Amino acid sequence: MHRLAPVLLLSGVALLVSWVTAPAAPSPSPIAAHDDTPIDQAAPIVADITQQVDRLKNRLEENPGFPAPERDPFRFGTKPQPPVSDAPPAPAAPVEPQTPPGPVLPKLLAIVANDVDGSVVRTAAFSVGDFVQVVKVGDAVGTFVVRSISADVAELADAATGTIYKISLR
Repeated sequence: MHRLAPVLLLSGVALLVSWVTAPAAPSPSPIAAHDDTPIDQAAPIVADITQQVDRLKNRLEENPGFPAPERDPFRFGTKPQPPVSDAPPAPAAPVEPQTPPGPVLPKLLAIVANDVDGSVVRTAAFSVGDFVQVVKVGDAVGTFVVRSISADVAELADAATGTIYKISLR
């Protein structure tokens, strides 16, 4: 505490002296002499500005007019009449029949190989909607029958049409 008081007193006196001796306002800087450009140097700029003014005046003279009104605010409930055309309407393009979408195939989730009596028996897990169905060759998955199961591909045959679909693991 004995050393703190003199340090604070000395710093306060230094601040007071610097405040009293500082000037009240910054000194004004000397004004630099302006270099006036001759009129000959400004002539290209003036010509460019004049050209732009003339172009804008020409744009004002071209009055596009108002577009035809789209509605009548004083008559309610009347529908605008379409313009009458003398040309017959163009014939409609023939509509191509759309092919029906293919059947929704189940998603192959996994293939498991089990060793039964020295031979490999594979089973496949399919996702059908919200359910998981584990099948082997010959079992049905919805409307499909499992024809074969290999290491990464399962063949399904549509029971109605006989079309064969190969579903691979992803």
